[in-house]
Amino acid sequence: MRRVALSALFLSAACDGPAPAEERPSTVAPPLAASQAPAPPPEVSQPSPPRPAARDRGPHELDEYGVGPVRLGMRDQELPALGWRGDRPQATASFVQDGKPSPITFRTGATWTLEQDGQLQAVADINPVEMRVTSLRIVGPVPKTAEGVGVGVTLQQLGKLYGEPEHTWRPVGFLMCAQFVARPGVDFCFQTRTLTPTWADIPPDAPVAELRVPATRPSPLTLDEDLTQIAAALQGHLIDGGLVDGDARVRLDGRREPFELLAPCVLLLRSAPGEPSGWSYSSAVTRGGEVYQVAGGWQRADGSMLLCDGSGVFVRAVDGTAVRWRSTHEQRWQPEPATCDVRAELVPPRVVCKGISDPFGIKAVVMGELLVAEQYADALAERRAVHRDRRAGPFTPEGQCQRIVDRAWEETVPALTFAGAPTDAVARLHYLQASLDVIASCSTEPLQQRLCALTTPKVLEAARACPSRTARFPAWMDAVREPAPRPAPLSPAELNRRTAALTGKWSKMHADERLPPELWTFSAGGRQLQIDGGPSEGSYELSPTPEGAWIARRPLRELWLEFAFLDANRFYLVDTPMTRLVDRQRFDVRLTPGREVLLMRGEVCKTVTAAGQLRDARCRFVTDDAGERLEIDYTDDEGIAATTTLAVVDGFLAPPDVRPPLAMFARER
Repeated sequence: MRRVALSALFLSAACDGPAPAEERPSTVAPPLAASQAPAPPPEVSQPSPPRPAARDRGPHELDEYGVGPVRLGMRDQELPALGWRGDRPQATASFVQDGKPSPITFRTGATWTLEQDGQLQAVADINPVEMRVTSLRIVGPVPKTAEGVGVGVTLQQLGKLYGEPEHTWRPVGFLMCAQFVARPGVDFCFQTRTLTPTWADIPPDAPVAELRVPATRPSPLTLDEDLTQIAAALQGHLIDGGLVDGDARVRLDGRREPFELLAPCVLLLRSAPGEPSGWSYSSAVTRGGEVYQVAGGWQRADGSMLLCDGSGVFVRAVDGTAVRWRSTHEQRWQPEPATCDVRAELVPPRVVCKGISDPFGIKAVVMGELLVAEQYADALAERRAVHRDRRAGPFTPEGQCQRIVDRAWEETVPALTFAGAPTDAVARLHYLQASLDVIASCSTEPLQQRLCALTTPKVLEAARACPSRTARFPAWMDAVREPAPRPAPLSPAELNRRTAALTGKWSKMHADERLPPELWTFSAGGRQLQIDGGPSEGSYELSPTPEGAWIARRPLRELWLEFAFLDANRFYLVDTPMTRLVDRQRFDVRLTPGREVLLMRGEVCKTVTAAGQLRDARCRFVTDDAGERLEIDYTDDEGIAATTTLAVVDGFLAPPDVRPPLAMFARER
């Protein structure tokens, strides 16, 4: 395996613009048949030349590390002494302290320039956090490589010195850039006449328009790993809520969301076709056939290390030198100086990596071959991605506990079916993923305890038949849940009516007399809200939502307000205990915090225990002088007959005594 040394750090430079799709082959392949041999990974070679021996450089000599004495990672305060000029731009913001705005001033980074004889020669971009040089653009003819190549040299001359380009790409703008094996770490860019040029469009006499250091590399970034093998290992696992199937993740609702393997442990997750465009990064450590959804990585056989943290990848070579590869907005990779220190004196040992644009970096715990981010190390078993078909052996503690969870899922299916929620393979994997803590704790129980749970007629009732210290089964609505029905938008007339009802002064009634009084004043037309007293004191701009709620905004503060009117002079500020009653023949409402849930489907209502057992119930809406209410007869989690009543308040279902904990407002007279 080739060693990734510090010199690999500066193989690439920050060039803006999306890489053409045809230059970014996908590394995610569908599962191969047993008779098929895996194809070699479609990759762009990424040479790692040794760092040149120390020698005197000319004041304007260009290489993959910088220009003359200006090196990547250098602090900007050192640049003036080297003849560079720049400013230190600042910005101001304010935050609210004790109800009053408090301004602050901070630096936003800088751009430094080098001139000679009144002509601009180079531009240095500065990281706004660490104030270090992150990239350089050469735009004048003075800085040159050791071979004498600089701005103005023609493509034909460039070819005679360096040969054919190893990689070409298009940044944003009228540019086409190329990289050469003979001069790594530098982008040589040419002006074009179109926004979508090809390398063949560049004529031999075209002059170099600018050079960029470090040269960025395209995705996928292999870093000497077999990405095809990693992509195959991801197949069939539940990653970030989606079952990996070929080059997509299948969600609970059946949508197929594409994803890409950008680096050995970095995934790019995209939204499904036809939906609003969105994407996010996800870390996945694949080792020994297992997939862990954690930031981290692994130690290689030669002693080098690879760690992923969000959109960045740290590589620590055997000699201790390190580089951080940072993903740019166009999914290319820019290297930057980094450190990765091994803290062998700690128990267990740690690896601490930081880059110039990521000063917090990652602190990973050494767990054998695995390197696991510290925040996940204590619960690594719960971060292991479940697989569609893989199971532990039936005579192992883990295999027996997996069977217990499988039985719990089977007993939960009737409740999901009645609710109209998914019960397919993807839904089952969601349940298993939510049950990993149960499996982990169950595996530590004595054999007699596991056998008791396996043989009990109803495994969801095993807690009573086989008392143990194992974790509870996941709440079925949390593990697999269908979207709640959304209310229809209010008509203009109804919106105007509710706005008029809010207009005026209201006093907030606290059950706790120790809390300070609050006075809320809504302006006519519902555009302004003034709150006097309490933690939210201040002036807000109001804007209604289509569903009848309000958003109150002021600098650095936003409140979501939803009101339920008891009458013309009293309203509640809606909170968790209340459920919007959109459709009287289809709604869910929790009867007891963390326990039973009532499901109404058509003319039939049933309850579901926290663990997922479906039970019969009797429901009826009743109206009398006290108002409208919903009466429910059911069997609770303990198997005891129970009755409860929910009040109907302005389109919401609420406990009969909703104050406290809900805030009630009364009109000031």
